[in-house]
Amino acid sequence: MSRSWMWCAATLVVLAGCVRAEDNPRATCLRSDTCPSGQRCYGGFCIPGTADIDAGMDLDSGEDLDAGCPRAGESCTYSMPGRCAEGRVVCNARGVGVCSRVNAPEPESCNGDDDDCDGRTDENSDVACTTIGCPEVGGVIQCPGVCAPGVQRCVDGELGVSCEGEVLRRMEDTDPCTPMGEIAVDDDCDGEIDEDCSCTDDAEIACYTSSQESAGIGACALGTATCVSGRFGECTGAVAPTEETCANLGADDDCNGVIDDVAGTGMPCDTGLMGACADGTTTCNTTTREIECIGAVARTEQCDGTDDACDGGIDETFDLTSDEANCGECGRACGMGQTCCDSECVSTQADEGNCGGCGIPCEGADECCQGMCRVPTAAECTGCPTDCSTMGQTCCQDEQLCVDGMTDAAHCGATADSCGTVCGTNQRCCAGVCVGDTDATCGSCTACATDRQCCGATGAASCVPDLDLNNCLGCGERCASGEACCGGEGCTNLQNDEDNCGRCGNACASGQTCSNGVCCTGSLVGCGGNCVNLLTDTDNCGRCNTDCAFCCSGACRTVLCVL
Repeated sequence: MSRSWMWCAATLVVLAGCVRAEDNPRATCLRSDTCPSGQRCYGGFCIPGTADIDAGMDLDSGEDLDAGCPRAGESCTYSMPGRCAEGRVVCNARGVGVCSRVNAPEPESCNGDDDDCDGRTDENSDVACTTIGCPEVGGVIQCPGVCAPGVQRCVDGELGVSCEGEVLRRMEDTDPCTPMGEIAVDDDCDGEIDEDCSCTDDAEIACYTSSQESAGIGACALGTATCVSGRFGECTGAVAPTEETCANLGADDDCNGVIDDVAGTGMPCDTGLMGACADGTTTCNTTTREIECIGAVARTEQCDGTDDACDGGIDETFDLTSDEANCGECGRACGMGQTCCDSECVSTQADEGNCGGCGIPCEGADECCQGMCRVPTAAECTGCPTDCSTMGQTCCQDEQLCVDGMTDAAHCGATADSCGTVCGTNQRCCAGVCVGDTDATCGSCTACATDRQCCGATGAASCVPDLDLNNCLGCGERCASGEACCGGEGCTNLQNDEDNCGRCGNACASGQTCSNGVCCTGSLVGCGGNCVNLLTDTDNCGRCNTDCAFCCSGACRTVLCVL
């Protein structure tokens, strides 16, 4: 059991709910004897044995023995797309059934389904392939020399049979000789470099043994081959790509231009915790240097049908029978002059069952007029107590209440005919019309600015920038670590995007490539904001930030280079 769960559970003071373990799709226990020593099973989860549980709870099932929940276990549709839409009804603390998600997001694969629950199907599910047996390094195929892997395309939920775009070894019988001053590579992909060339003893050439495009990128560096007995020997000192791991954070070990893109990270996962803390992302723990499933941190419970506090209870801190902001259900707010009585918004000035206060009924033929039970002929029962028009308001005679129909969600409209027109859940009254969350009425009656969009859960939305990293040109379009959100482009890696090199909108000129966020020409690469030649630059010899007295074909020397 993770330390994060132990922390979450240890914060419990009172747990309430009638969710049964067998009805909970995320249950990790059914009885207390299956939990670790000192813990017990509550609502399908192992919690500390010292946690204070309501007396009416069955400790093994988490079931409220004094209340039923007839819909528990029924199928429902959860508010996420793809495989996450499958839900099952579980109970909150008041015995009200709510829809709980059955399936957690998973990494996308080529199967015609939305596995990661982002509203898209089979995105980024093409698979790298090789027909010449190139090895995998950290889950990435690394071919030697000029050879390169191809890709199996995902089409209609199935991977193609052919390996498209693969670069195979050249057909020459010999490995062409490399001119002096250039980098020697493995042209025939046999693991050797310039093995068929004659040379002058002690002559040296810069060389690289692995995939050509990784040379000089990240941790990868050029080596040196020395001529012995008329033939170039082994390429020594070259650093080839290795598997990216959490143990070496801050480095680009696999030399693909991205730091810390550790295989298995950035994937959706299930933390094993409750409620809003259940969804997580696989991330490198900077302390343990291992991949862990990290989710949201428990927060103060909100009235939103979600277990925000991650303690097994849903909206348990809200009394929907009397909460005027959440009367009968979350987001249903009582209007001006109304009170929440037994889950209904009423006017205690006119409601005969709640006259002057909740639960105070009028007897016999009496009517509730101006908050008191009176005979129907009383002067107080003939209309509103004041002239509402003097305040620019409308008289709702049945309730003897002056209301502002332009803003009152319980009496939304411009005329007396609108008295009692109640806006729906998570709606508000704007200029006499019931509206929900749109760009024109996002969280209020004010429109979002032109460079903002309305994002967030219904009833809790807000205006966020179009270029927000978590909502990049579309709500929920989250950019990966190391990416920026660029207008018109969306999420992009500024380190290698030739249209957005180093910053959004900075396009490289024709013939230039984006290297480490810098537009460079030909064989030059970006180091520290400048384009440099790794073969000759004494400040960046063979790789960025490698200082040398003399840089000879990408290798550090203490004496002048021999041409």
